[in-house]
Amino acid sequence: MLRINNVKGGLSFGKPEAIVRNGKTLSEIGKVKMTDQGEIIDSWELKSLSEVKEGDFFRLSENGSVYIREDYERSLGKYRVTKAENMNAESFKKGSTIVQVGFDY
Repeated sequence: MLRINNVKGGLSFGKPEAIVRNGKTLSEIGKVKMTDQGEIIDSWELKSLSEVKEGDFFRLSENGSVYIREDYERSLGKYRVTKAENMNAESFKKGSTIVQVGFDY
């Protein structure tokens, strides 16, 4: 499970721990977005980077830049990711990194 902290200006993703809303855990809800009042609105999905298919778009935070998941770099044990707006901005992320998918882009 994943703890989501509702902070001013958006969401912050915490370590995988329990969050319960209306008797359901986050893993049971699947898609989640919180309003300032703490209400859950289904609009996108949280996954680990290893679950995202190669070539798919994702974000690291709610209002962050959009990235594209590239190939797995075996020598580093991490996934290559590039920014959608700047293909030269390349970085490497662990497969356990929690990302946001299923948003409108």
